[in-house]
Amino acid sequence: MIRLPGRALSGVLVSTLCLPAAMAEVVDFRGSASVRIDEFRDGTQTGVVETSDRFPETDPTLPVQVVGLLLPPLDPNDPDAGEDELAAAAAAAQFDDPTELDQPNPEEFAINLTLNSVSPVIAYRGQASAEEVRTVRFAPDELGPGTPAGTMVPLTGRLFVDGALAMLAVEGGRDLTGASVKLGVQVLQSGGGGTATVFNGSLELRGTANGATEVTATGGFPIESIVLSDLSLLDPDFGIFRVLVIPNIMIDYDYEAIVDEDIVLTATVSVDAMNLPGSTGVAAVIGTPTDTLDQVIGATAGAATGVKIREAVQSERAAPTGTLAFPEARGSGLCTLAGLGMMLTLTAGCVATRRGR
Repeated sequence: MIRLPGRALSGVLVSTLCLPAAMAEVVDFRGSASVRIDEFRDGTQTGVVETSDRFPETDPTLPVQVVGLLLPPLDPNDPDAGEDELAAAAAAAQFDDPTELDQPNPEEFAINLTLNSVSPVIAYRGQASAEEVRTVRFAPDELGPGTPAGTMVPLTGRLFVDGALAMLAVEGGRDLTGASVKLGVQVLQSGGGGTATVFNGSLELRGTANGATEVTATGGFPIESIVLSDLSLLDPDFGIFRVLVIPNIMIDYDYEAIVDEDIVLTATVSVDAMNLPGSTGVAAVIGTPTDTLDQVIGATAGAATGVKIREAVQSERAAPTGTLAFPEARGSGLCTLAGLGMMLTLTAGCVATRRGR
């Protein structure tokens, strides 16, 4: 069974959703987590596992944790194990209580996903997401003298993100077209005079022909310090082993609130991934330890290989050895912050500042 960690190792998201107590009253908060894994054989969908949970509607206690798991019926170390059935997938998501953590960054979100197939016919699509809906209210004069009730106030929110995406294949140079792993982050605002998307960005590691990969970003996702590492030279079991390291990066975005009126902020973090048949895998480690890497790689390629892959990803997260994925963007948004949570976390800062019109 895959278990997500407790609060000490969980992920963090949402800047304006964690407004300092002196800045806003938290009127209410809700959260949810969901995962889905689809299995395909020769391109035809042959199975699905799906689960979700919501606080407080379906689960009155926190954290809310959901896990989806598909394992092969045979042990990969068994000499009689047929490769046609050697494939596995796992996805886990968590939403934790953002109001009880004794640190500036509430570590409420966590996602961990791995898809891997030795089989020449089996592939997977995995999806996982966690969401928080928070209602806050700014009291008169909290944002400075001269801000009475009913005043429209322009604010800037700040979001910090940390994670890793990975792609593997046994055969170097094989066509990876169709394999991908994508991180998405969205913040919506309702109230304050309307409903708006105040941030919607993504970062994707995608396979291409001849064993190559490409990295793309959308929606203003900061790219200055993203690192792409090639670990294939360190592991002879995999001809392709790319890790996209997302160190602590900072996102600023603008929104508006009406003083003394409720504003609802909805933040969602999601992962959407697809692997290929024939000894390929993808993974995302967003705010959790690498539990699914051990589980899935171990179930398809042996326990020793699973441990080796996990340790390689952890080491690369701690000290990236690769090169900037977007070298042309260097220098405009590097974020070096202390105390944002433990390694292997997706973290978010609690910053809300008033901006001029």
